[in-house]
Amino acid sequence: SRGAIESYARVREQARVQRDGREAGRVLHELLPQESGRGFERLPAPSPGDVFFDLEGDPYVEQSGREYLFGWVVVDRAGEPQYRSRWALDAASERAAFEAFVDEVVERWEARPDLHVYHFAPYEPAALKRLMSRFASREREVDRLLRAERFVDLHAVVRQGLRVGVE
Repeated sequence: SRGAIESYARVREQARVQRDGREAGRVLHELLPQESGRGFERLPAPSPGDVFFDLEGDPYVEQSGREYLFGWVVVDRAGEPQYRSRWALDAASERAAFEAFVDEVVERWEARPDLHVYHFAPYEPAALKRLMSRFASREREVDRLLRAERFVDLHAVVRQGLRVGVE
């Protein structure tokens, strides 16, 4: 009488895979049924311009928190992955890191219109919106990226596409 049948079925199936994995002595996984716009169907075609982005932050630094490490990987012209990072230990360096990241993404996007920015969970786009507002900087650029749906949440892709036998 409470909850949705689909929720109970999802939890039951997750428990089954975890139990079977314990019995087998290894981590098991299952692909979930394909659905349009969900799971692995959310993944766009790869592009040489793609960016893989991660932020580390601390919400308790000063009044509004600090995004203290911007890290991203791009593929260079030779096809080699290049890791880039910017540390931000104060507001000025946080702004500089934010602007440098957005500027590079926009520059790559102009060269490769099929570019996407991959991240894990909704934190990164939300943080970019906060930084855009806090610094009143790169509003147009971030807005364009968001409206063009350039951000791809890999956590949602995995969560909707795969059942893994771990908690």
